[in-house]
Amino acid sequence: MSRRPDPRFNRGRIASGPTVPREPTGTLNAVSEVATASFTGTAAAPVASPQLRVQVSAASITLGGTMRAAGTSPPVVTLTAGTGSLTYASGCPGLRVEIDSVAGGTARGQATFRISYNSGSTWAYSGVTTAATYSIPDGPAAGNVVNFPTGTYGTTQSWEATVTTILSTEGSTYTFTNATASRQPIFRDAAVTPDSKDALFCAGAQALVSTDAAAVALFANDPALTVAARVAYTAADANGVYLGAGDSAQATNRQRRFSQGNTGAGRETQVWVNDAGTVVTHTCTTDPLTGGTAAHNVMHYGPGSAGAINIDVNGSTETMSPATATIGTLTPTQLVLGATGNTTPTLFFNGYLYDLAVFSSQLSSADRAAWNTNLSAGT
Repeated sequence: MSRRPDPRFNRGRIASGPTVPREPTGTLNAVSEVATASFTGTAAAPVASPQLRVQVSAASITLGGTMRAAGTSPPVVTLTAGTGSLTYASGCPGLRVEIDSVAGGTARGQATFRISYNSGSTWAYSGVTTAATYSIPDGPAAGNVVNFPTGTYGTTQSWEATVTTILSTEGSTYTFTNATASRQPIFRDAAVTPDSKDALFCAGAQALVSTDAAAVALFANDPALTVAARVAYTAADANGVYLGAGDSAQATNRQRRFSQGNTGAGRETQVWVNDAGTVVTHTCTTDPLTGGTAAHNVMHYGPGSAGAINIDVNGSTETMSPATATIGTLTPTQLVLGATGNTTPTLFFNGYLYDLAVFSSQLSSADRAAWNTNLSAGT
């Protein structure tokens, strides 16, 4: 067994206590109000504060019990708390396990593995013999236990830790969760994501749900609203819904969806389906992100009450069709990160979700510029 230094050892787990929200700090160079303003240091605190924010790098996260498997016929490897905790108030590790050798055989007790605390950017230990239980000896996940069942192991196989619960980081404390292992997104460390920030990684079948009434109420009927997100898509187009308001008792009605590519390749889209089933779709008339998988900012905003619907991509305002909406009664009962959020979630997100902020107002151009800079900087 070989030991290699890991730069994440200093990101210790905080076993208990409330999540402390990160406030944006620093200075925005006020050359213009758009996101192309030059940025030095950290960003200035925006005037507006979100009513809901999920900043993955600052969030309290609880890891799931079944690690997400990849490769050829991988056994089901699980993660348990052991002498530690699977809830990380900050500094969540990107746990990744890979089989690194079957020279001694493919059975448990013969195959060896390596383990990373930063999603495979570096490896803390390698050449470790598979056993029924492996207690992680150090680093941020010290005390957690990786459980290897009997089975056939191979060097194509790997496993990553998933997220069963994440708490909001600003506004009130809201809980997004999913108890179904296959529906839990992977936690990916900043060392391996396209934007060099911690992220939830969704691969077209994962979503976390909140039924907190105050959070859901932000999307009822047609309120003044701004939704700002930092995302990166893993395919060029048609990447699904990163935020959806819906109703677990409704298959099609009572929806508000924020997505990319569901009605036009590369086009940011907002879709409303009111309680009566009337559908209103707002889409960018151009394709600002066609062919692009880089991290970017998207802002949906409007004054409500059948007013204008606007979408900015990386600080640039897109032309919308139609430009306004008459919504009627819309009463969702849950919010979903990564899908539509109705009886059977669909239009799943494909990509990385870094940050999401919701405001119960239409932000001014100055606030949008400041938040655009903060989302890009991760502050």
